[in-house]
Amino acid sequence: MNLSAESRCAGVAQRAASDPRAEPAGALVDGAAPTFGLEWDLRTDQLRHDTAGARALGLETDGNGETGADFLARVHPADRAGLRAAIAAATPAKPTFCARYRLEAPAGQRVIQDQGRVRFDAAGSAIAVTSVSADVTADVAAHADHSRRLDLLVDVMDRLPAMVMVLDTELADVRVNRSMSRILGWSRFDLEEQDPLSLWWPQPRLREHARATLVHGGAGTWTDLPMMDHDGNWVDVAWSSASLPDGRRVALGIDVREQRCTERRLAALERRFRTMAETVPDILFTTDAEGRADYVNDRFYRTTGLQPGSALGEGWLDALHPDDRANARNVWREAVAQGRSLRLRYRLRCADGAYRWWESRARPITDPDSPDAKPAWFGAASDIDELVCTREALEEADRQKDEFLAILGHELRNPMAPVRNAVDLMQTHRLTEPQLAWAVGVIDRQTRQMDRLLDDLLDVSRIIRGKLHLSPRVVDIAEVISQAVDASRQQLEARAHQFQLDVPDAPLYLAADPARLAQVLTNLLNNAAKYTPEGGHIALQVEARPGTLVLHVRDDGDGIDADLRASLFRTFTQGQRRLERTGGSKSGLGLGLAIAARITELHGGRIEVDSPGPGGGATFSVYLPRTDAPAPERAPAQCAEAPAASGELSVLVVDDNRDAADGLAMLLTAMGHRVQTCHSGAEALAVAGGERLHLVLLDLGMDDMDGFETARRLRATDAVGRPMLLAAVSGYGDNRTRERARAAGFDRHLTKPVSREALAQLLCDAAAVGAREDGPADSGETGQGGPE
Repeated sequence: MNLSAESRCAGVAQRAASDPRAEPAGALVDGAAPTFGLEWDLRTDQLRHDTAGARALGLETDGNGETGADFLARVHPADRAGLRAAIAAATPAKPTFCARYRLEAPAGQRVIQDQGRVRFDAAGSAIAVTSVSADVTADVAAHADHSRRLDLLVDVMDRLPAMVMVLDTELADVRVNRSMSRILGWSRFDLEEQDPLSLWWPQPRLREHARATLVHGGAGTWTDLPMMDHDGNWVDVAWSSASLPDGRRVALGIDVREQRCTERRLAALERRFRTMAETVPDILFTTDAEGRADYVNDRFYRTTGLQPGSALGEGWLDALHPDDRANARNVWREAVAQGRSLRLRYRLRCADGAYRWWESRARPITDPDSPDAKPAWFGAASDIDELVCTREALEEADRQKDEFLAILGHELRNPMAPVRNAVDLMQTHRLTEPQLAWAVGVIDRQTRQMDRLLDDLLDVSRIIRGKLHLSPRVVDIAEVISQAVDASRQQLEARAHQFQLDVPDAPLYLAADPARLAQVLTNLLNNAAKYTPEGGHIALQVEARPGTLVLHVRDDGDGIDADLRASLFRTFTQGQRRLERTGGSKSGLGLGLAIAARITELHGGRIEVDSPGPGGGATFSVYLPRTDAPAPERAPAQCAEAPAASGELSVLVVDDNRDAADGLAMLLTAMGHRVQTCHSGAEALAVAGGERLHLVLLDLGMDDMDGFETARRLRATDAVGRPMLLAAVSGYGDNRTRERARAAGFDRHLTKPVSREALAQLLCDAAAVGAREDGPADSGETGQGGPE
């Protein structure tokens, strides 16, 4: 039961008391609810309703017949006591009352609002009750619905993480949600007792700015209004306000402390980046996803002398050398399209008008939150002009060094060739005089050593430049070992070393260049012979492991100091060299082990060395990958008979060095062949045009007509129809010279001095070519004077 203020019902109650029989049908309480009259005689317990009341309550229209007990029985049990108490509380001095209760009616439960008066007799006893009653069922339902909506709205506002303020335009009535108290720490009591704007914005200037923003701000417009919290700290808040239909305004505040803190950190990082970008000596730049520059640091403008901002977009291309511009644009656009990093070199025009070499490096900046989005780019450009000039100077020096080595090899091999031929010629005869035999042996050994040193010099040059190429095939390791042992036999026997060979009976295969791999083992065996005392022991052992072949070269010689092992495979590295060793058995350039290590690496292997130290000997182990046995191949054609026995080959030797030509001719004659010599290209062409030749040995470095031109003309003469093997003999053994020789029409290329074994193989090949009347000469390259 909800009792209203007495003043609210005094007027109606007074009218009912003055005229109890009046029927105020249609009168309104609060101007809305329908009303009716009621009179209750307490003495007889009879109630009388007016017509409107009878209709409203579903009673007989005459309004009689209901007792007070009947009426109270229809009042909701929870409201009866309240109604009785309201009536009982009336006194002669204060006879009016108000009561609200629920009443059961035929049409359903109604809510009745009574505004009445109790009449008393002279003794002060209540004798009757008159009231004007209103059916406020609809009003109560509407009020309840409004209350529910309002409660829901308040609950929603309180649950919002953002701050919400409802205020009038004068800011006299300001209501806030719980988030305001939670974020700022001010309780609702604090805000009710004091001016909230003065608490939030203590400074008048800030307070006026906040007032203008909250009262006049437009919807969707956000304004930063930092607010003071309960502890005196400033809180970053962004506010937006809008008008409500009743004239008040609602404002929404977002706590942006983290956002502003992040923005300040980003601004600090950007300042730091720009400071760094303007300090470093490189040109730094960023671009958008399309590759258009959106930032270029000041270094670019200082270097080029261009106006700030002119490099943006693709303006930086204007500063490039005209010959580099198109390539730079295409490479850059291709990298952007493919989203890959790039390195780009170009010449940049500097402020003084000169061009300098620069190198740009750029990479995409991907967004992990948007992996499919096109990335922006970051890049840096460095001045590499000095590096480029230095590299060009080094390349020129390297070219000159290569040219010098080639010339050196050529000039040293040219005089060695006749010496070598003379030795080979003398060795074809029986030397009965001991001193003569000794002299020939010394010349033989020393010329071979000189040849080996020249090969080492040229090999290490090729290795350093990455131009050492292999011709691998599947080969049995026994074949390689046989070549290596044969090549080192003289070294091993010279000092009476005890040599032991341990090779498994079963064939073991690997994919290798047999000549180069034999060179590795030869170098290791020669190294062991060099550092093992006379009569010492040297062993070569082959160990088969799953997937790997290990070749061990052991000796009981000088051993290796631990400090030397780390640099043992570097070029020009040797064991301790004393003055007395120079020119003796331990002389050399220190290239053999370096060459062996690089060739092994090219085969996919490695070399390891182990030694207990000085005097303890050493073990070099070569690790190489094994392979399966090769498929059966057709055996290569062999000479039907020894060339020396055939006596049928006609050979032409062409060399402007008479000693070299005559020496080689005498050796070939001693081997049983018909030989002619010429000392110029013109003489060679005249001889070749007059008779059938099986083999032409042609020097390349002649004066009047070099060997290349002579070969081309030989191939162009009628001699081309007659089978003939054309072999270049030169002190140059580099790949470029070999390619030129092949292009000029040579079938073979031999490096001076030509060994007797290589010469014998060449004669065998020439005999085979002469025997083929129906096919051109084979264009392969075999029988070289030394490993290349």
